[in-house]
Amino acid sequence: MAGVPPHLVETWVSGWARARGTPPPERHRDGFRVEVGAPDQRTRYVFPTVSATLTRLAEDIRLPAIHLKVCAPPETVRVLIPRRWRLDAPRTFMRRETIAPAPATLPDGYRLERDTVDDIDNARILAPDGSIAAAGHVVVIDHSAIYDRVITQEEHRRLGLGRALMAALDLAAAERGAQRGLLVATEPGRALYEALGWKPLAPYTSMMIPPPRTQSR
Repeated sequence: MAGVPPHLVETWVSGWARARGTPPPERHRDGFRVEVGAPDQRTRYVFPTVSATLTRLAEDIRLPAIHLKVCAPPETVRVLIPRRWRLDAPRTFMRRETIAPAPATLPDGYRLERDTVDDIDNARILAPDGSIAAAGHVVVIDHSAIYDRVITQEEHRRLGLGRALMAALDLAAAERGAQRGLLVATEPGRALYEALGWKPLAPYTSMMIPPPRTQSR
């Protein structure tokens, strides 16, 4: 797996920005820039593959809270960037060619809630005690569903909640006319997505400069 087609990255990052309530991405040479505006992430740059623009940014940036993201393996990225950059846990850029909502059942005592805010479809699975056991979000851009922050709390895993949550998000996306899906998966989540028919396109590596208090000497 080597890189992701730029139009897919643009669609995904556009959906990510909408789901997070940030300004839409702007082109930055062969990548994309999002002005996130959060204290721990002022700006993020996303690249479809390793490029001279990425490595130049890594050389020039000296301050924390600027994130670089690239569809490339961490071992490839590590040798190209200064050591002041910290690489996050590996992830995978994934695609599904169809959106086909499938029925899924919940364990006894759990219940599903759905709502929509500003064209963002949200799904939550509540535990018997009323706490949020799993949650996720989806937006639709150009007939593509972009899934964001799909999380099952650790104490509620291996109960089928992830599958049920994705079924609810799939239904919401299909109702908006989505025909395909895009997401970036954590390593624990990747197995679930592959079981649901998602295909890995490329490793996805994230990096940032740690704040001074956490930098290694």
